[in-house]
Amino acid sequence: SFRVLLSDARASQAASSSFTNKKNEDFADTDIEGAVLTGGSYAFVPLQNQMKSVTNAPMLHHPIALEVASNFDRASVYLQRRPFVRLALSVYVFILHLIILF
Repeated sequence: SFRVLLSDARASQAASSSFTNKKNEDFADTDIEGAVLTGGSYAFVPLQNQMKSVTNAPMLHHPIALEVASNFDRASVYLQRRPFVRLALSVYVFILHLIILF
């Protein structure tokens, strides 16, 4: 009887940890749906998924390369969710290029 209760408790704990909570997902760094709803583009495709799908380049499957791609994805979602930050970054790059040219 005790073993059955213990196994039921372990099974429910494993099941609850394997699913994500949509409420927690709304504030995640990689919430693509939230980025689209706040003004981002529907054309966003995670770079990490693109790298995983390339079969003829094994270097792109290295954990460090996938981590870098994941960080780029997070930065992209961050910028898509904050249009004024995106505008400020674009203006900064434009002014920097003008300063370098002249």
